[in-house]
Amino acid sequence: MFVGWAMRDGLVQWAHNRDAVSALPNVTLVRFENSGHAPFLEESAAFHAAVMPFLGGLP
Repeated sequence: MFVGWAMRDGLVQWAHNRDAVSALPNVTLVRFENSGHAPFLEESAAFHAAVMPFLGGLP
């Protein structure tokens, strides 16, 4: 499972969700430090670089 987290998100805050994400089995967590809510738009190059290897490893 891939989880990309926007660390500056004021709506869905990491502090309220870190335990749930950490409990996920086999999670690949990538934190996007400069994104407010949409890292695929706000940090598109970094998001692409993070998600493509994950997607490439899927069966």
